[in-house]
Amino acid sequence: MYSASDLRRGLKIEIDGAPYIIVDFQFSKPGKGQALYRCKLKNMITGYTIDRTYRSGEKFEPANLDEVRMQFLYKDNEGYHFMDTKTYDQVTISVEQVGKATKFLKENMEVDVLFFQG
Repeated sequence: MYSASDLRRGLKIEIDGAPYIIVDFQFSKPGKGQALYRCKLKNMITGYTIDRTYRSGEKFEPANLDEVRMQFLYKDNEGYHFMDTKTYDQVTISVEQVGKATKFLKENMEVDVLFFQG
């Protein structure tokens, strides 16, 4: 579990059952009162960004993500097909989930794929 003082750019946390990554972070300590942490968070599933302000002492769950090394096999009407390089399990990922990375994928290319266990 993370506290507000652990927040930093690139940290992956879970908010309302969804994984978010901190893309911008600002610390503010007013003359009186608690420290404030202003964060710009990007939802790792939808891609939407939100702005949130947290007080010192608030707690956060780390995002339950698994990073798996996979090999890009091919693309068809169902989506992009990848194979786990260790177990040889294959998964299909939709065009929306792959996003802008579609421009850079080449057959047999190895990539790191994040899986969310929410």
